Amino acid sequence: MSDEWKRAEIALLLRLKDQKRRFIIVEPYENGTGRQDNVWKVLLLNYYEALINARSFANRMKGKYPFIFDLEDQGHFDKLKRVLSQSA
Repeated sequence: MSDEWKRAEIALLLRLKDQKRRFIIVEPYENGTGRQDNVWKVLLLNYYEALINARSFANRMKGKYPFIFDLEDQGHFDKLKRVLSQSA
């Protein structure tokens, strides 16, 4: 992944944090073209201002235990940067 994409992804996270949309849920985009060799290539970011809204969405997700990232938590922020910068 190029450095330009990494900067854009970090800028997106910073912009969401500034807009007080601090709770993020990452989910695979489920279409026929997004999956290759059993690995999802496209991820959707769902962002919320309130934790209760994020939890409500997480309860409706198909996955067993979706993780809610909190951009105010530096550990979560760093982990999300790593997830977005991985090519697979």
